[in-house]
Amino acid sequence: MQKRGFALIALIILVVLIGIIAYPTSSLIFQSLRHNALRAQKFQALAAAQAGLMKAAYEKLENNSGAPASALLSGAQYYTYDYLGGGGGSQAKDFVYIDASGSGVTSGNRNVFNWNIINKSTSANYTITHITVIWDSPSGRTLNQIWLGSTQRWNGSQNTSGIMTNITDHIIPSASTVTGNYFRFNQPMQNYVVSAIFHFSDGSFVQSQLYPPNTPTPPSGGSPTVIRSTGKFVDSSMNVKMRQTMVATFSASGGSLKITEYSETSEHLLP
Repeated sequence: MQKRGFALIALIILVVLIGIIAYPTSSLIFQSLRHNALRAQKFQALAAAQAGLMKAAYEKLENNSGAPASALLSGAQYYTYDYLGGGGGSQAKDFVYIDASGSGVTSGNRNVFNWNIINKSTSANYTITHITVIWDSPSGRTLNQIWLGSTQRWNGSQNTSGIMTNITDHIIPSASTVTGNYFRFNQPMQNYVVSAIFHFSDGSFVQSQLYPPNTPTPPSGGSPTVIRSTGKFVDSSMNVKMRQTMVATFSASGGSLKITEYSETSEHLLP
């Protein structure tokens, strides 16, 4: 009988010892599983953020888009992105510039032509109301005509450089390049510098050398330079379980886009 009692006591002690050992072990296993699950969620959220980053870069490059967007990926991944940076502003001077890189003279060297007016804005039209034409030629040169978009906007006789001329209003549509522009003088202009100040209905102006050829510097107004993309891991009810956000700085020119720097941030796009 005593042996049975000792065996029971030993069994109880063994069960207690197993319980003491098993509790922290099971807790450790549970914490490890939870940590692995969080790591998996973080990885999926980060992958979604990268997908959003690439989509935003594509939209900017192919469609010149600056609009935020969201999308649900396969499974439980979701991304939201927007664009940041740029010079800001909403006037014509922030978006319109003159490309005179291929300019020249024609019609007996009296027409200063082949310079284009470019509007970078994807949403706003701008109206030219006046033009100040400036030339450095000696006396005897007279401005006779102003053509914009293959349409005559002014006809007369302006024999003094730097005088603001009231033209028939000309609209520069959003996201457009206006060609067919030229100034007609009464005498050859191939040996002289011709510039112009374009005055817009919003009170702003753009000044540029038109001839000899001049490489433009596009304005930065409104043009984003940063993409922010938040990737999310969501459940079946679209409840967010994990967020990861990436911010990338980029430069776009000549039909290409280059991401110059990127990093993770805790400033997420919500919801």
